[in-house]
Amino acid sequence: MKRDELIRKIRKKYTRRDINVELTNTCNLKCPLCSTGTGTNKKKKGLMDFEHFKIFMGSCHPVFDSIGFLGSGEPTLHPRLMDFVEYAVGFKKIVALFTNGTNPLDPVRIVKSGLYRITFDIEGITQAQHALYRVGADLETVLNNIKTLVREKKRQNSVFPEIYMETLISRHNENDYDRLIDMAKGLDVDGVHFSTIIDDLFKTTDWFPVNGKFRNVKRDTPAECDFKHTPVGILSYDGDIQLCCMSPHHDKPVVKDNAFAEKQILEKINSETFFRATQKAGDYAFCRECFLINHNTYTERIRFKNPIIGRIKSFRKYPYTKLMLSRVATAVNHKTGLNLPV
Repeated sequence: MKRDELIRKIRKKYTRRDINVELTNTCNLKCPLCSTGTGTNKKKKGLMDFEHFKIFMGSCHPVFDSIGFLGSGEPTLHPRLMDFVEYAVGFKKIVALFTNGTNPLDPVRIVKSGLYRITFDIEGITQAQHALYRVGADLETVLNNIKTLVREKKRQNSVFPEIYMETLISRHNENDYDRLIDMAKGLDVDGVHFSTIIDDLFKTTDWFPVNGKFRNVKRDTPAECDFKHTPVGILSYDGDIQLCCMSPHHDKPVVKDNAFAEKQILEKINSETFFRATQKAGDYAFCRECFLINHNTYTERIRFKNPIIGRIKSFRKYPYTKLMLSRVATAVNHKTGLNLPV
């Protein structure tokens, strides 16, 4: 089957075409609810090979609309981080980077790269509060990295990357919700994203907020797993195609294939075996205890900057219109049986 036909078939099968790329499964922090930070993830540590990534993306990039650099480790620990970012942006994809913000960054190169969004983890308004969860992090370093990047955006007169502060709401910071928003505004970032902390590993409630607005609410019936509709949940540093974001944290993770070992990876992704493995998301043994599908969790994104101006300025650089139309067409096809181009 020709490559274009394979890509068309894959895009028709999957309504979510995001890919999460794990550049490494190592981290410099010891977050208490993380399998990497606590050492419970026993997978061999390593870094993604850039040449392997180029081969995979060179073949498969039309399958995906957006690329996020995140996973079981801290992406800024990869010495070739910006090579990955620039290569991904070169395919006219929406590219995002998620970081704990504790490591040196290259602000000039980041702004020039075309990166769409960078998100920094901040869990408190003081060093003591932040380090309760981000164990080993220096808040001042994170804040200085953000401020330097904000200044560089202004120097280059660039709308991008959007800079976001991300906070996990726990019982240790829930009363500082308003002050965390003020902190983000003071940093002159584009916005802040809040979500309630979850514990999918140790099944404790010690960190959970008590404020009703932020509390996790048990569902009567499990929700459908989003990863049923995603061809590549996590591309692990070694090429393993993991089912979902939680799969690497379990003793028997679901690995659908290896993107770096398989020469005909598009054929594999298009295969019925691969599709059936994806469609079982939510039905595997470890899925039954998944916190995300068994609870309604609080999440909130607050934008400070004018989103309309940002979108208008970005049309020439990012394929938003094409992306939105593609997602609408896919949804219509699945519901009606039509064959609109996606």
